[in-house]
Amino acid sequence: MSAKEYAKLPHSQETKIRPCNVNPITGKNISPFHILSCGHLAAVNGADWSCALNCFYTASIASPSPDSVPDVNHIYCESCQNLPISSYEAIHPAHHLRPALSPTQIVIGHYTDYDEQELAIPSFFARLSRHRDNPQYIHRLLCGHEVFCATPRSCASNCKQQSHCPSFGFRASRLDDAIVCRECVSEAEKVYFQFASTGGVHARDIVQQYGVLIPSSHPVRMSLDRLGGASGAESMRYVRLYDAAGFILN
Repeated sequence: MSAKEYAKLPHSQETKIRPCNVNPITGKNISPFHILSCGHLAAVNGADWSCALNCFYTASIASPSPDSVPDVNHIYCESCQNLPISSYEAIHPAHHLRPALSPTQIVIGHYTDYDEQELAIPSFFARLSRHRDNPQYIHRLLCGHEVFCATPRSCASNCKQQSHCPSFGFRASRLDDAIVCRECVSEAEKVYFQFASTGGVHARDIVQQYGVLIPSSHPVRMSLDRLGGASGAESMRYVRLYDAAGFILN
């Protein structure tokens, strides 16, 4: 990592993503990001940022099997379902899950003040660890990945607690931010690209039936419909490209 890249990183690589973090004065969440019981990060796409029954720390206390609870007050996980929330809502209009987005680069940029240049730096995200990596840089995350951070840092809120990270002996404190896993970000982005283009016959049938993955009320969809018509092949193609890039934010 170059000195220029290092200068762009947050101090000690502490990130601006603070999942399930509640303001002690107001009692309200300060961030739309949450750690779910599956271990994935998700950003609630709506005004209610409060924790849900399937948030990791809530579920571990409230119920030994959170997945058996009805979907009321549960946050949707695009990475687990391998389906964008907009598409899930089109297929299941009566669902009670709280809409949320997996952390693609665009989603992270939208909900934080990181700019495109910061997010474009490869070392901004924690990559999968390798055999001879320095243990001071390695963390075991709730998503199931063991990652290598660009700089030594304390454990984060999404580090596993039962099995200490290899770096734990060097920095025993735990911060309230989240380490952003490059593998999870890549998987989240694949949800859109694969579903829109190579998601298999079933996925393509759904795209064909519902037209697009972006909700019809979204400004991008509406403007494209005006240009090419709601059923125009050219309009549909561009909408798919927009959706693959992640432009489904409110």
